[in-house]
Amino acid sequence: MRSNQRGIIGIFGIILAIIATPLLMISLKNQEFVFLSILLWFFGIVILIWWFKREKNLNLKFAMGIIFTGQIVMFVFGESYINDNNNFIFNKYFLCSLFLIVFGLLYFLLKSRKRFTIRKYFSSEIKSQILKEQNYKCAGCKKFLNVYDFDHIDNDRSNNNYDNCQALCPICHALKTRKTKNKF
Repeated sequence: MRSNQRGIIGIFGIILAIIATPLLMISLKNQEFVFLSILLWFFGIVILIWWFKREKNLNLKFAMGIIFTGQIVMFVFGESYINDNNNFIFNKYFLCSLFLIVFGLLYFLLKSRKRFTIRKYFSSEIKSQILKEQNYKCAGCKKFLNVYDFDHIDNDRSNNNYDNCQALCPICHALKTRKTKNKF
């Protein structure tokens, strides 16, 4: 399963838990639809735990942890912001949980935005200039290039400046890519 599909499933789980928490508080107070509310909340939490085990990005785990903390605050202090008429009361617990959830969602969206950028390639003019400048040799091992890959030096796929391009043999390109991935 792709990482962006896992991210969507994680967001679905947290949204399901967010929606189910107030429903659970209201249903516990009225003794109506308790089983359905608990089932929805539990299903959302199970999806979230599944996502946590499989996600590798620590920033996204941190964001979901903040959201989950907001969920816990909402669940623990749930009765304090629902009055007898099932209306919401904006008190400090509700505002704290709302702040944590919104902050976590914004952090999640900002950190996951880079993962969904469209890959751009170097123009043919830049590629030919780089090959001529490097005398058709690999920038890594300095061997003559029969087959070559063009690499973004700073690993930012959207930065297609001339200064960010280098021609590498497939072996050096694979080694550089693996070194970069192992740092994270």
